[in-house]
Amino acid sequence: NDAITVREVEPKQKGFSARFDAQAREYHYHLCVDSTAPIFMKDFSWFVPGGLDVSAMEAGAQYLLGEHDFKSFCAVNAQVKTTVRTIYACSVTKADDIITIRVTGNGFLYNMVRIISGTLIKVGLGVYPPEHVKQILEACDRSQAGETVPAKGLFLKKIEYL
Repeated sequence: NDAITVREVEPKQKGFSARFDAQAREYHYHLCVDSTAPIFMKDFSWFVPGGLDVSAMEAGAQYLLGEHDFKSFCAVNAQVKTTVRTIYACSVTKADDIITIRVTGNGFLYNMVRIISGTLIKVGLGVYPPEHVKQILEACDRSQAGETVPAKGLFLKKIEYL
């Protein structure tokens, strides 16, 4: 399959871990917001018919920046030592009928980006005002956040190492 291309190979020290030595990861979640279901993007985006308020979603995303306890944005039975993570960047952009949610952080909890996306969709639909994202974060309660959106729109875009 030619979907994955190796661009560079670099030697690393003994004991290097591709998972644990990563300094940052960037995920993208794609939404198709056309009036009809997408043909070519149907396997690579989640279809949300009608409009979403992208500027409200962007405003809501800004509350996620920094170091926080992301327990509200973690699958209920995830087994982790801590739910504290740092989000370096979170943005929402629209090009034609595709909205992309971009999240960059030092690590992610199980389903975290999909739950963030589901929450920002509720902001875009007007169910939550943007500032409600801060209250969801502070609640540390999974039931307060949006749904876990389908995996088909989620892509790991980049991993950064020192």
